[in-house]
Amino acid sequence: MYSHVLMVVAILSLAAGLDYLPDQEVLRTVLWLSLFLSTITYYFGLLANGVYNHRRPFTMQNFLLTIITLALGTGAFLLRASTPELIICLALVAGIVWANPNE
Repeated sequence: MYSHVLMVVAILSLAAGLDYLPDQEVLRTVLWLSLFLSTITYYFGLLANGVYNHRRPFTMQNFLLTIITLALGTGAFLLRASTPELIICLALVAGIVWANPNE
């Protein structure tokens, strides 16, 4: 039950962070850190509820790969490193995250 509440709070926090994106007076580092932590919290809730999904469970491997992808994307944004090679690498990692190795 509490993991569902955690997921709802994470979604609301993510929506609030997205509302502040157009505001130029908000510190961008704090905003992106908030969005990053909200996303991690949401996926942690998915991991906690993964025991109920028997067809395609959200495993610890998927959780860690998601965290790595989010960390790389956030780091790339903060470092302003938006090269095509980096975007391709992040897309490949994201593809690995959502590929189901058990099938």
